[in-house]
Amino acid sequence: MTVENRGHTAVKSWLALLTASNAIKKDIDARLRAQFDMSISRFDVLSALDRSKRNGLRAGQLSRQLFVSDGNTTQVMSKLVKEGLVLRRPDSHDARAINYSLSDEGKYLFDRMAAAHETWIRAIFDELPDHMQMELSDILSLLKPETINGRKPPENERAHA
Repeated sequence: MTVENRGHTAVKSWLALLTASNAIKKDIDARLRAQFDMSISRFDVLSALDRSKRNGLRAGQLSRQLFVSDGNTTQVMSKLVKEGLVLRRPDSHDARAINYSLSDEGKYLFDRMAAAHETWIRAIFDELPDHMQMELSDILSLLKPETINGRKPPENERAHA
């Protein structure tokens, strides 16, 4: 395969991945809004806090996990705190820092949403046979954020920058 064809294939693959990802995200967002009056962004925040268990997360940690700006995180968090779904406390190791965790109400709501979310995702991926789902997972696991973020452009691109 020539370098030109390889580049074309990479762009084509990226566009297919982006199209599928955006379509799934839009579908899940619509379902979360209809059933729980919750956007996918807010669901993602609750999910990250759920994974942190009762330890919670600082706003910066949350932003890094979700690949969003600190401003976006602050805006979403203030609404979730106001609604009683998230607790805001001083960090036990640094009183200047704020730590966020799920409230009992937030945990209860998230558990219900997570169960529905899993059902919806399963229905979408049921279109693919199990072996293809495994192949897709294996392939995408090779594209890790830590190897993508901050990667230097190839030499021929640096000269034109």
